[in-house]
Amino acid sequence: MSLFGTLIDGMTALINSLYGFTLSLGIPSYALAIIMLTVLIKLVLYPLTRIQMRSMMSMQLLQPEIQELQKKYAKDKQMLQVKMMELYKERKVNPMAGCLLLLAQMPFLIALYRALWDFNYVDTAHAGFFWLETLSMQDPTYILPILAGVTTYFQSKMTMPSMPTSGEPNPAQQTQKMMLVFLPFFIGWISSTLPAGLSVYWVTFNLMGIFQQYFINKQMIPVRQAALAGPAGNTELGEINQAEIEAEPAKREQKESKKTGAGQQPKSAKGKGKGKGRTKEEAAKREGFGKKRQNR
Repeated sequence: MSLFGTLIDGMTALINSLYGFTLSLGIPSYALAIIMLTVLIKLVLYPLTRIQMRSMMSMQLLQPEIQELQKKYAKDKQMLQVKMMELYKERKVNPMAGCLLLLAQMPFLIALYRALWDFNYVDTAHAGFFWLETLSMQDPTYILPILAGVTTYFQSKMTMPSMPTSGEPNPAQQTQKMMLVFLPFFIGWISSTLPAGLSVYWVTFNLMGIFQQYFINKQMIPVRQAALAGPAGNTELGEINQAEIEAEPAKREQKESKKTGAGQQPKSAKGKGKGKGRTKEEAAKREGFGKKRQNR
């Protein structure tokens, strides 16, 4: 048996196992089993999701330099493309890293498609989904394919990094705009020709991605603002880092005071005590020296 055949059999066995779990919960449903399968696949693909998020953040931080390149090579599109590629290579940023997640899903999608196409349901009464008699059939109302396309659009829109609007558009910007329009239509069309179970998977996967991206975007707001602000934003971030550095000795002193306890003196306090002693001795010497000069 081929490796892909093994993946299909594994997908079938996993769906049946998850269906058995829903049966034990008292809510038997193959649709729920597919939703649970989607959650598992999302967890498996989480490392690629992190790469995608990291690439998006890197693109945000590159915005000031991208704007400078667009201004400098506004009349030379070919040189602009070369410099953009050099910048991406130098900073190790892949503007198309988001496609990795889609490509990684393809084996799961194809295996799920083959598994659902001729699925041997343990109980066909639990193979339906709302208006559908079985998840192996196509959705005649096109509701699920439309939802698949719409959720794909919103997830792609949320994961797309903000690109500069001034100057000539760069290749990455043009590709992203094209994918933002093309991909949702393609997913919607392909979902209308495949078993509805795949649409359930795709919609669930997108909704989880949108939910995750919402919180990630909230965390990235300061980074995005600093990147789009250019040098001023970098200065602001530098001031924040400097404040943290200056506050570090005080934090260490607090930790030492907690460790030493009530009967011991922290190292930093001892150092300060010695410093105060030296200061008093020097003041006394200066006072004595002044009196001698007056007596003279």
